[in-house]
Amino acid sequence: MLKRWLCLAFVLALVTGACSDDKDKVDRDGCGADQWGGDVIDALGGADAVDTSDSVGGVDSVDAGETVDGVDTLDTVDSADPVDTVDTIDTIDTIDTAQDVCGCGQRVCGDDGCGTDCGTCDEGLTCTPFGQCLSSEVPANDTCAAPVELIFKEAWVATAWGSTEYGTNDYSAFCGGGEAPDLAYKFNVPAGTPMLTIKLVTEHDPVLYLANGTCGTTSLLTCVSGKKYSLLYPSPGDFYIIVDGKTAADKGEFYLTVTFE
Repeated sequence: MLKRWLCLAFVLALVTGACSDDKDKVDRDGCGADQWGGDVIDALGGADAVDTSDSVGGVDSVDAGETVDGVDTLDTVDSADPVDTVDTIDTIDTIDTAQDVCGCGQRVCGDDGCGTDCGTCDEGLTCTPFGQCLSSEVPANDTCAAPVELIFKEAWVATAWGSTEYGTNDYSAFCGGGEAPDLAYKFNVPAGTPMLTIKLVTEHDPVLYLANGTCGTTSLLTCVSGKKYSLLYPSPGDFYIIVDGKTAADKGEFYLTVTFE
């Protein structure tokens, strides 16, 4: 019996000694309870999840995205280039157009509307609202016998002032003009002209006759009740314009402009 207890005590001593003696071994090789408190924590620490993920710092959203710098709002302003926009509008041309209101321009008498005196007419002549000196005599170009020839200057533009106020009624056509006085003009179209345009500036309702070759209504190309007419690819040679009025009351001064375009 004593022998059996001695054997049991010996076995318990071996077991107890093994666990005690292997404590350091467990710490060293990862066996035992300390594994969870030590090596596993060290493993997580080795992974350094916080440092490694560092997703905010790694991605560096401010630096990597750098969307503000990428978009480069300053370049956007340069691209819009408001200065060029102003240049495109070309305010200089707008100012030049506005100068037609102030300044004598083609006026030879009266006031320009801005306080400038453009001159006075000779005795027997009256100053018209268009600033021209008008005679009460019948105009020389009252008929096709002596049409006023238009002179073209730079940019192929010819302009003439006239007034049917003291003219006589000589012509009529299918679009009107049987009662008002009329005046005749002549010009030459060079070969290769793509288009000619006729414009009138007047305060009454005009009628235009356009003839080719000979003056009058017997060789009309067209009759226009209005202030503008364009003809594509006109044949070269002499053309004639007769400025008339729609009714007997439609008479007075005008500016006639012919342009080759």
